[in-house]
Amino acid sequence: MSGTGTASQTPSTRAIRRRVPTIALWALQAVLAFVFAMAGFAKVCGSLAMVEMFATIGIGQWFRYVVGALEIAGAVGC
Repeated sequence: MSGTGTASQTPSTRAIRRRVPTIALWALQAVLAFVFAMAGFAKVCGSLAMVEMFATIGIGQWFRYVVGALEIAGAVGC
């Protein structure tokens, strides 16, 4: 049974090793939700850069509100 390296691990060590990826994924999900929320609020609140960008695109400012609302919904859904 040599070579596996699992005989010396206690059950608590194995439990911790299983939790680390889960905690990392939760942290990544929280960061992603924060980024989506900040981008969405910048669009909905009318940040000057966002207003200029959507004016350059030429679709209209209504589309800025739609994209901002979708980004905020994506942040809530994360």
